[in-house]
Amino acid sequence: MRPRSRFALVAAAALLVSGAFGVAGQSGELPVVVPSLPPRDGSIRNPITFDQLHNFTGPSADGQCLHLDLGGAAFQGAVYAGPYPFCEGASDYDHAAFLLSGTLTNGATDVPAAAFLQDAYNANAWPQGTGSEPPTMTVAYRIDLRSVSGDTVTSYGLYDSLVSFRQEGPSVAKNLTLVEGPYLALVTSDDPPSAAIAWTTDLPATGEVRLRGPLQEDSGESARAREGVCDRLFSQEAPSQWHEIRITGLKPGRTYTYRVSSVAQDGQSAHSSEYAFRAAPARGKGKVRFLFTSDGREGVGGGGQTSMGTNLDVSGRIAREAMRQGADLAVVPGDLVNGYTSSIPDYRLQHGGWKGAWSGFWRTRPVYTSPGNHEALLNVFDDGSAYGLEMDKWPYASESAEAIFQQEFCNPANGPAPSDPRRPPYLETVYSFTYGPILFIALNNNYWWTSDADIPTLGGSPEGYIMEDQLAWAEGAIERGDRSPDVRFIVVFFHEPAFPVGPFSEKGLWWNGDNTVKAYALVGGQVVPQGQGVIDVRNRLWTAFARSRKVAAVLVGHQHAYSRVLIDKHTPVGIPSADDLNGDGKLERYSPNPDFTYPVYQITAGNGGAPPYVYPNRGTPWTAQVISPETGYCIFETDGNSLGFTAYSLNGQILDQVKDLMAVKKK
Repeated sequence: MRPRSRFALVAAAALLVSGAFGVAGQSGELPVVVPSLPPRDGSIRNPITFDQLHNFTGPSADGQCLHLDLGGAAFQGAVYAGPYPFCEGASDYDHAAFLLSGTLTNGATDVPAAAFLQDAYNANAWPQGTGSEPPTMTVAYRIDLRSVSGDTVTSYGLYDSLVSFRQEGPSVAKNLTLVEGPYLALVTSDDPPSAAIAWTTDLPATGEVRLRGPLQEDSGESARAREGVCDRLFSQEAPSQWHEIRITGLKPGRTYTYRVSSVAQDGQSAHSSEYAFRAAPARGKGKVRFLFTSDGREGVGGGGQTSMGTNLDVSGRIAREAMRQGADLAVVPGDLVNGYTSSIPDYRLQHGGWKGAWSGFWRTRPVYTSPGNHEALLNVFDDGSAYGLEMDKWPYASESAEAIFQQEFCNPANGPAPSDPRRPPYLETVYSFTYGPILFIALNNNYWWTSDADIPTLGGSPEGYIMEDQLAWAEGAIERGDRSPDVRFIVVFFHEPAFPVGPFSEKGLWWNGDNTVKAYALVGGQVVPQGQGVIDVRNRLWTAFARSRKVAAVLVGHQHAYSRVLIDKHTPVGIPSADDLNGDGKLERYSPNPDFTYPVYQITAGNGGAPPYVYPNRGTPWTAQVISPETGYCIFETDGNSLGFTAYSLNGQILDQVKDLMAVKKK
């Protein structure tokens, strides 16, 4: 839907991951035509950057606060602060409790620190602990930001972040800060059993993870035991702001605790709390419970509905629901943020806000993401239209939407390489992993986007489309899952529906039955088609799903509501070879597809925080069994024998339920 309102690193060794970004190579020639139009800015959401939000210039005049300067005299607003995490050690879910308030005047404010050492506000008993590395004293701060220019007031919503401090005599001083994370990632049942811990510091620093729990004997010589501190130490020696450390040698289903530390070049150190997590069950075994939601970008209503490009209120509530529902992991296919920006710092800050909303869950359970149409990072050219002519940002290897998304998140890196090395990478936006008896497959059908009308003349891929290299990889991943005796269920997730219901059916893998829609690339001086038409692509992809007796569900977002539709060999879906009656590439009728051997559910949960859409069940040849505009999420659960789900609203209402998704395959 278009109404607009760092982490991933490639493993350099079995145990250690470097701090350098891992991105695909790229030849010098672009596969698109560069328009002969002046460049312009895209829809930049945030007036400040990550560096501005963390620009602490020293203590306040009285030495009791930390002075923050956003660098713009027009910035005004309210400021709130509290110890983070609130009630550290007593609460099982990291969260902020804002206990004091102040003002932002002419772009600057004093964030209280020493006040949280006083009994009335000292929820964490600071300074605490007798050990050598107690958790660093950290303050959460929130800015309700606006700018004032004459009589014009612009509200930008909420900005949340963290700053750590230390005592220096009667004064306080800013300390190295873990500003994002730690986040638990890459917890899978794949071999070898492992995980990754990722976090960001506000200054370049080394990183280490101290792990306590049972390790396999072959966990590696570089993992050093430290008596009385932890069982193993995993380190990243090269200073960086972005840290991702791989942990190997885990035992399936066992519980571990970890804490992270970083040390800056000037000797400042920062330490997290200690967190517990459970390794994934053995491949093919165990009970699994996971949450599915999508479209957590900004909503309407002010306050936490509008925060840095994400819906902080709803995303945060769904993350807490995931924790209380006992989810082992979460899958979130796209539209995490507003996007459609031309600014890399803006794109990063938006995703930082979304990650912050999920952080309480993400400390101890993994979150797997894939891009949506709003995960767009663009070169924009002024063609006189409202939004301009938009194209995926190049150079693709380092600045495309795909490359920066890969840097911001920590997903498996086992997807395909692009068949044309001039195009953006698929790395960590297309991937698969197993968790117990479930094989998860993540696809990216918002890849290499150009303004749709301009694709045939400039090159690029249309919204919702899947190119041949990714399509072949998906077919292979399903075939491998079918052959594996350890895979009982296959769950596929991507952003735009194969079978949309209600309005906005003009995109996705449907385009109102227009099979002329396809990708194009500049080859030998000519812009030429790349792959089949979108309906043929959809039918080929769904045939791969429907020929498998293991594909339990296809999870999508994009449409801002909950819906469930069952697609089988009797559903009128359209076949271009039979239903394009006048040869113009567009379908005039909609035949069922006999290749859709087994019925497969498409479940849409685009009700994760974006503005809800109320729409009837009409406008497409197929019909949804259930539609609800209520904001909410889905919980899936398997005991190894069956896989079912329940769709909940955030009001606690059960919107829908299927106890056994595989039952339809037996009819």
